[in-house]
Amino acid sequence: MYENEFLELTIDEEVALLASLDVVEVQSSSLSKSIDSVNEVCNTCTIKFDSACSRCMSGIPERLRDTSKPLSTIAVKGFNGTVSTVDTVGVNDDGKREYYIQNMPADLCLLSANEYAKDGAAILMEDDGVVLRLSSEEKERFREYISQFQKIKELVVRNRTYEVANSSSDEVA
Repeated sequence: MYENEFLELTIDEEVALLASLDVVEVQSSSLSKSIDSVNEVCNTCTIKFDSACSRCMSGIPERLRDTSKPLSTIAVKGFNGTVSTVDTVGVNDDGKREYYIQNMPADLCLLSANEYAKDGAAILMEDDGVVLRLSSEEKERFREYISQFQKIKELVVRNRTYEVANSSSDEVA
């Protein structure tokens, strides 16, 4: 259902913030599972690094710890109009907030590129890529270093996703 689809969180920023702060804590199902079981599940799944995904999400409940149920509905909309709701909110092994969506394939995980880039930088190349953890000073030095190269596109971040800047008024990411 979600393969090759662009996903967008369809609630506004204020509601998203309230939903993330106003949750009912429930017992984490992943804490009772062994680490070997989680690793086994995750070794057989496809993990995508998605620049069009505003939050990390998967169809794999075992990926999450410290889970809670959202009090209000959080809807995820695919580009073709499909809508699914978030069943559980938790934290993945990288310490990032991740949504469990029961309607997603049980072997698919989408990692939000923006969420990981917040730690430093996400660099995508033709055949590979890396996520770097950078201090504020390292980020500034990195920006200075890459400024010597020709820019093809400038990007802005909206709703935690990357868009091509369309005017000089867009703040460049």
